[in-house]
Amino acid sequence: MCTITMTQYKQQLGKYSELSQSEDILVLKNGKPFFRIIGVNKPNSWESFFEKYEGIVKEEDLDLNDPITAGILGKLWDFY
Repeated sequence: MCTITMTQYKQQLGKYSELSQSEDILVLKNGKPFFRIIGVNKPNSWESFFEKYEGIVKEEDLDLNDPITAGILGKLWDFY
């Protein structure tokens, strides 16, 4: 996730609009999170998530009901 200021966003809207197609952008106002941009072309399915991390862990080996596993996957998903 890319983090920028509101001023940067306003000055370079085109650049960040294009960048949002490949990664999330967090926009800060007065140093605090104000909004997040998520591009519509960004893959956001569990299938594409597991494809990206293929080889690290097998999907069938995961117990998604385990709170520790679910927490780890949630953090990875946020960065995905």
